[in-house]
Amino acid sequence: MSVPYKRDDYFYYTRYAEQKEYPIYARKRGSLEQPEEIILNANILAEGHEFFSVGGWTVSSGQDLLAYAVDVEGRRIHTAYIKNLSAGELLSDVLPNVSENLAWANDNRTLFYAKQDEITLREYQIYRHVVGTDPAKDQLVFQEDDKTFVSYIFKTKSKKFLMIVSAQTVSQEYRYLDADHPQGEFQVFLLRERGHDGASFGAAFAGSYAGLIPLLGLSFLQYSQQWHAAEIFRAAPILGPAPLCHGARQAVLCILTFPVLVLYALILWLVGVKASHLALLLPGLIALPIYALVPCLGGKAVPLSLPPEEAKSAGRGIHMMAVMMVSFALAGLATWSWSAGWFRWLLLVETILASGIYIAMRASLAGARWTPLE
Repeated sequence: MSVPYKRDDYFYYTRYAEQKEYPIYARKRGSLEQPEEIILNANILAEGHEFFSVGGWTVSSGQDLLAYAVDVEGRRIHTAYIKNLSAGELLSDVLPNVSENLAWANDNRTLFYAKQDEITLREYQIYRHVVGTDPAKDQLVFQEDDKTFVSYIFKTKSKKFLMIVSAQTVSQEYRYLDADHPQGEFQVFLLRERGHDGASFGAAFAGSYAGLIPLLGLSFLQYSQQWHAAEIFRAAPILGPAPLCHGARQAVLCILTFPVLVLYALILWLVGVKASHLALLLPGLIALPIYALVPCLGGKAVPLSLPPEEAKSAGRGIHMMAVMMVSFALAGLATWSWSAGWFRWLLLVETILASGIYIAMRASLAGARWTPLE
């Protein structure tokens, strides 16, 4: 017996009878201690068929109608039936040449189902059937004409919406309909666009993660073995380390960071990311000047300025972990805003916030002074 699961007022499960080949679909109302109600016995249905398989099945919102699809040929082309569970009888509604994809609306009388291409078996049509009407007059509500996509329908876990999905390896498109109003029109929720498989997130994450480059570069300069050269810097006619910090930061950005970003973009382009998705690098680039100032906080990051013992400090690790977490969050936000059509607003808000933070960090660095020589 399978593990029972609760849906609405019933616990559903499948079990096998001794010496029988096919499953028995059953349920119990309210508690597993209640009497069993067999909703479908595949052993009886399989009689007279050399091949038999129950595909998808689903119970209506009123819990009294069962729609199920069976395949008696082995080609995954099904015939769907509707059973009145209260009376234990099949209705006259028979839906031929369908897939196993079935979904009830919340009115307890409208059933959506998918049809396939007879040769390729690609699911590409979604139909609407009203119980008691002629299946030959069922309405086609969606057809996927792109042969690289398949389509299917399902009801959300909240039971509030019906969703039609068009999907291929690297893209998806979603349409939704209020499950309480099944005669309405499906509306596009997420447009198909190549790259929804993670490539867009990869582009966004590459740009954000680039913040580690200046962090590492400045750390290497700061923790040089020849740190005694810092005494020479202290003798220079400047009040604090800000000019030296800026010089080191600009050198790392120009010599190391930007060439790596160009290489990032080239790699993303070579692996097939759309040129338009390279714009997802922008959130990381906007944050880059702030990342580069993080090691300079408190007047640090002066080249050759700290002894090698301090390189073992946990400070660098904390900085890097913080940048990694911020980068990951920024990449996720960029990907979401791109899909939702809010990407331009994200760039605007980020630019304003980043400008304020950058100005504050520059002011803090400008006010830093040399520590007294011992």
